[in-house]
Amino acid sequence: MAATTRADWAEHRLRTAILTGELEPGERIRIEQLAAAWHLSPTPLREAVRSLAHTGLVDLTPQRGATVAGLSPEEIASIYELRLLLEPRALRLSLHRRDWAWRADVEAAWLALGRAWGEDRRAPAHVEPAHTAFHEALAAGCGNRELLRLTRRLAAQSMRVLLLAIAQDRIEGPTLADHAELYEACVEGDVDDAMRVAIVHVGRPMAARIGGDAVRAIGARIAEAGGGDPLLPEVLDTLTRAAR
Repeated sequence: MAATTRADWAEHRLRTAILTGELEPGERIRIEQLAAAWHLSPTPLREAVRSLAHTGLVDLTPQRGATVAGLSPEEIASIYELRLLLEPRALRLSLHRRDWAWRADVEAAWLALGRAWGEDRRAPAHVEPAHTAFHEALAAGCGNRELLRLTRRLAAQSMRVLLLAIAQDRIEGPTLADHAELYEACVEGDVDDAMRVAIVHVGRPMAARIGGDAVRAIGARIAEAGGGDPLLPEVLDTLTRAAR
C-alpha cells in the first residue's frame, strides 16, 4: 500500500474499532500491539491516533498516552446537550444562505452517505466518516468555521454513542430513509420546516438512548438560558410526548 493509503486505512480501521466497541471506552490504545495485529507499521497508526484525537474519539494525555475517549452517562448527556445547542444554530444559519454551490456539495455528501450505508437498515459501523461529512455539508454555509469544527466533533461523538447502542441492540437507530427526509427538507423545504425535521432527526435517537424526559429537560435548560433554536423546546416536547 502507498503511504497515504496505509494512513487512510489505519484511520478507518481504528475509527471502526472505537465506534463498534472493539476498543472500549477508557481502554489504552496500544499502538505496537494493534500494528502487529493489523499488519501495519506503527507510524500510520500513530497518525490515525492524532487525527482521531481531533474528533474527540481519542484522548491524549502525558500520563496514559492514547486512550479511547470515555462515555459515562454524564459525558453522553453533555454531548447531547451541546449538539442540541449548536447543531441547529449552524444549520439554520446555513439554510438561510443556501445557494447552488451549497446544494451541489450537499448532494455529493448525500450520495457518498448512501454508498457508505449500503443495503443495511440500521447504520453500519463503516458509515463513518460519510455520516459526519453529510451533516457537516448541511451546516457548511453557516459562515463560522469554529462552529463547524465543534459540530463536526459532536456529530462524531454522538454517532459513536449511537453505533455502540445499536451494536448492543439497545436501540434501533435512524435509517437511511430518515436521512433522505432530512436531505430533502434542507435542500428544498422552508427553513422552519427543515429545522423541525432536523431537530427530530437529532432528538429521536437521543430520546431512545437516554429517555424522553431527559431530552426534554435538556431542551428546557437550553431555552431557559436563552440559547438554542427557537423551535427546539416545542419540537422536543412534541417528539418526546409522542414517544411515550
